[in-house]
Amino acid sequence: MRSALNARYSYSTSYSLRTILSSFVFCLSSNLSILSFMKTFSLRNLLAVPMAAALAFALVACNESGDSKSGQAAKSKKGTAVSEADCPILPLDSTATGEFDPIASKEARACGSITLWGSAMPKSFNMWEDYNSFSAELMNMMFEPLVSLHTTEDREVGILADKWEVSEDGKTFTFHVDPRAKWSDGKAITAEDVQFYYDVIMDEKNLTPIFKVGLSRFERPEVVDSLTVRMTAKESHWGNFWEAAGMLAFPKHVWGGKDFNKIRYEFPVVSGPYIIKTFREDRFVELQRRSDWWGFKKNWNHGKYNFQKIRYRFMNDQTKALEAFKKQDFNAYAIYTMLSRRARLSSSASTTRNRLASRAWQSTFASRSSRMSASVAHFRTS
Repeated sequence: MRSALNARYSYSTSYSLRTILSSFVFCLSSNLSILSFMKTFSLRNLLAVPMAAALAFALVACNESGDSKSGQAAKSKKGTAVSEADCPILPLDSTATGEFDPIASKEARACGSITLWGSAMPKSFNMWEDYNSFSAELMNMMFEPLVSLHTTEDREVGILADKWEVSEDGKTFTFHVDPRAKWSDGKAITAEDVQFYYDVIMDEKNLTPIFKVGLSRFERPEVVDSLTVRMTAKESHWGNFWEAAGMLAFPKHVWGGKDFNKIRYEFPVVSGPYIIKTFREDRFVELQRRSDWWGFKKNWNHGKYNFQKIRYRFMNDQTKALEAFKKQDFNAYAIYTMLSRRARLSSSASTTRNRLASRAWQSTFASRSSRMSASVAHFRTS
C-alpha cells in the first residue's frame, strides 16, 4: 500500500482538496492581501504540491498580522472592521472524534471573508461533465471522497468513510460510511448515494469520459447495508484502492431521474463544508461556510475551512486581474513559476483517474496556483 501511495504522488492529478502538502495562513489584516507560509516541506512534497493544488484550502483565518494581543481591528478597503471580538475562538467539540490534522491550527478562528480571482467564468461548475480547474475547486469544497491521504504521512485518512477493509487479493474494498454524515438538507448520506455516484459517472448518456476510465475497472458497487458499500475490481491494479477510495456520494434523493448533463450551476444539496450562496453570471460566485457541516464532528477538520464567505470574481484577462489585486479588489493572486506551469500541463493530461492523491483541501490554496508568492511582490522565475 505504501508504494501505491508514493506512486500516487508521482502521477495523480489532485483536484481533491484533502492532500495537503503545505499550509498557508490567510491574514485578514489592514491592507494585507496575500498569504504567509506556515510550514515548508521537503523537495518530494514540494513537487507534489502542483498535483495537490486542486486547491486545498485550510481556509485558516487569523488575527491581526501585527500583535494579536493588541485587539486592533483589521479594516478592509471598504472600511469594515474585523476585530478579535468578531472572531471568537470556538471551544473544541466534546463529541468530535478521531485524530487532528497536524498542519491545521487549533487556534484558528472561523471568521471573515476572502475575494479571489475566478478567471473566466466556466460554462459549467459541474466538473464531472466539464472538467476545468476552477470548477474542480468549487466541487471539492462541496463534495467529499470516502478516504483521502494524510497530510504529512503516507497513510489513509477516513473522510466520508470512517472505516474500510481490503480483501487479501487486493481486489475487494468495503467502505463504511460515517453514520454522522449528512447532506446539507439534513438527510443521511447512505451507501446508495455512493453507488449512485458510480451509476451517474458510468451512465453512457452522461458526458463524464475522463471519470469513466478508472471506474471502468470495477463492477457496480454493492450496497451491503445502508452504510456499507463494497467495490470489487475486475482485475488487479496498483491504483485500485485509491480509485475506490476516491468515490464520492451524490444526493440520489435530489438528482435521481435528472439529466446530469444539465446540472451546471445549481447545487442546492451538498455534503462538504461550503455551499453556493450567490451566483451572478459573468460576475461572481460566492460560497458560504456551513456551520452545520457534519464534518466538524471529526477532529480532522478542526481549524480548517474558516472563511465565512469565499467570493470568486470572474475576469477573463490575467493582466487586469493582477491590476485588480494591486488595487485590493482581490485578497490573493496566484503567481505561477515555471515548475508549476510544467506540472499543471503534465497533470492535466491525466486529470481525475487519480483524484485521491488529493482532496487536500485543508491548506494548499487555489487549484490554479500550484505555488503562491508569500509577499505582494510580483515575480516570475524562469
